[in-house]
Amino acid sequence: MAFEAWAIDFGRIHVDSPPASLRLRSFVGNVAWSFDFGPRAAMLLRAGLSFSQNRRSDDGTNSEVLPYLGLGLAVDLAPRVALELGWDFTHGNGNNSSSTFASALTAGLRVRF
Repeated sequence: MAFEAWAIDFGRIHVDSPPASLRLRSFVGNVAWSFDFGPRAAMLLRAGLSFSQNRRSDDGTNSEVLPYLGLGLAVDLAPRVALELGWDFTHGNGNNSSSTFASALTAGLRVRF
């Protein structure tokens, strides 16, 4: 089990009707569990809370704490270093508009201390 804290910017999207742009950013605190998937690989499960900021050009900005989930696969490259592929998702709510659901596919290095 590991504790993680990080920031993620899910990017910007343009909406046609009504014309607007959306942007979702999150600061995340979560717990990650690792399940061995072989001698050099592990499946990862993350669960926690995200402080999400949902900004819509025609609706302003709304910030709130929301659930966060993630899945991943880690493959060991060295005794304390692994390549990690992840799929993370959360959502944000607008002030007077609909919710925004976002997911991110990521690749990175995991270093164990």
